[in-house]
Amino acid sequence: MDLIHAAADRLLESGAIALSWKGAPIQKRRGPYRIARR
Repeated sequence: MDLIHAAADRLLESGAIALSWKGAPIQKRRGPYRIARR
């Protein structure tokens, strides 16, 4: 899972994805989250 988490972090930093949890946007990957394409 480390590779997947690192990839999600890179995509988030580049602005390719957005993270949220229960409809609220989150800025950092921490705990449970959902990924959306931008």
